[in-house]
Amino acid sequence: MPVAYPLLLVPAGGDPAAAAWLTAAASALAVPFAALSAGQRWGPRAAVWTAALVALWPLGIEVGSELLSDGPFVAWTLGAVACADRARLRGAGWALLAGALGVLAYFTRPEGLLVLGGIGLALCVSALRRRRLGLLAALGAPGLLGVGPYLLWIRRRAVLGGTQAGVWKLTLKRNLAERLSILTPSLVLRRAGQLAWFAGAALGPVGAALLAAGAWRRARGPRRPAGPWGLHLAVAALLVAAYLAIRVDPRYGLPLVGLAWPWLGRTAAELARDRRLRLGLLALLLVCASVATLRPRRADKAPLRAAGLALRELGARRVLAHDSRAAFYAGAQPEHLLLHVPDRADQTPTRVIALARELGVDAVVWEVHGPEDRDALRALAPVRARFGDPGEVQLELYWLAR
Repeated sequence: MPVAYPLLLVPAGGDPAAAAWLTAAASALAVPFAALSAGQRWGPRAAVWTAALVALWPLGIEVGSELLSDGPFVAWTLGAVACADRARLRGAGWALLAGALGVLAYFTRPEGLLVLGGIGLALCVSALRRRRLGLLAALGAPGLLGVGPYLLWIRRRAVLGGTQAGVWKLTLKRNLAERLSILTPSLVLRRAGQLAWFAGAALGPVGAALLAAGAWRRARGPRRPAGPWGLHLAVAALLVAAYLAIRVDPRYGLPLVGLAWPWLGRTAAELARDRRLRLGLLALLLVCASVATLRPRRADKAPLRAAGLALRELGARRVLAHDSRAAFYAGAQPEHLLLHVPDRADQTPTRVIALARELGVDAVVWEVHGPEDRDALRALAPVRARFGDPGEVQLELYWLAR
């Protein structure tokens, strides 16, 4: 499992409020990093407006205030990209910092390795073109010193679910070979549609308005250079590939939109020269940010831990579930529903009942997404317990004792 986020929360000493403050503080570093990207290309005005956008971005507020690693991951990603962009102008010291932040992104979420790879590819093109190989050496040094030993360490350990001990792997979180083995064109296409929807939701009214305004102004005015997109596009493309190959989540729209924040900030700075547009943009930002602060907080791991403890008390040995963490917390062998039935539309109660009997599992942990999911498997077994409050992932535990 990634180690950076648990280490970040060590000073909290198990206090959820303190842990939330630490998460928010780390997530807030996205503000100066995004402003750095904008400022070094378009000046202080664009930097100020980019900082305002990021600080008041609705999904950024929502994710950054939850006990999730996504907020810090977005901050480290933006920091690595900003420093790598600056390294092309100012030298190897910034490349070294970019590499360190890329390593930190990897230790926060596994896809951070792709952030480091995307930066390396883009910087390699620039370094070879300008014959500045010292940039590549500076960028790669933190990876060799940090990621290399970590990959050696996890090689001897099993991934979540108890497989792949003694096998070279990039993460302890998932068995990538299993996930890649279920990929089909239809599944990738469906995930692409979901990811596009989540990216649109992450963009929100503010982002959509800025995109439309920027396109309209550029269509009517003289063509101007938009600035280098290579670093941002390389990182975004690799992240998209990872999400399509492994899984898609509503939170994953934030890193993709975050990589576009400097350009949105530039557009905001241009619009803000008009007083009426400036006031309208600020009002829209404040309204959207206020709505985000009023939404219920999610704590999706708490129900999984509770279900895991209940399974441990029941003595479960094999558990079928949407998420293998419940089995992990119980010390049981997981049977991941996605690997047996990749298409969510096919994960019907009848199919799950048949699969559970075929696998001979001890329990099923069912994820409730709506009223139709509640008591969905009652034909299989009585509901032994329910976990999760409103605003959390809600689970039902079905015990199949024989």
